[in-house]
Amino acid sequence: MSKTDFIGKASSAAGGWGALKSVGKRLMESGAPLSGARALLKANQPDGFDCPGCAWGDPEHGSSFEFCENGVKAVAWEATEARVPPDFFANRTVSELRGWSDYEL
Repeated sequence: MSKTDFIGKASSAAGGWGALKSVGKRLMESGAPLSGARALLKANQPDGFDCPGCAWGDPEHGSSFEFCENGVKAVAWEATEARVPPDFFANRTVSELRGWSDYEL
């Protein structure tokens, strides 16, 4: 690698209002905008939980917003209000469900 690569100035910020809009969109799609937002405020906090989308160790507490795009998606998926109704399990045995693929489940 004798050639030096030039990295130009980014055309826009990676965070800011666009990122906030994206977070809102993901939370709205999950059907749980309020509970999802409350959960995100607990991500990577001393009294919260480790973000499921992060691969890096937590630095000393630095911000109330310590999550990335993958973390938002993961928290939104978990915060969804979509639930499997009890009759789904009442009408199926564990043996039957064991035969289903991950996709079918």
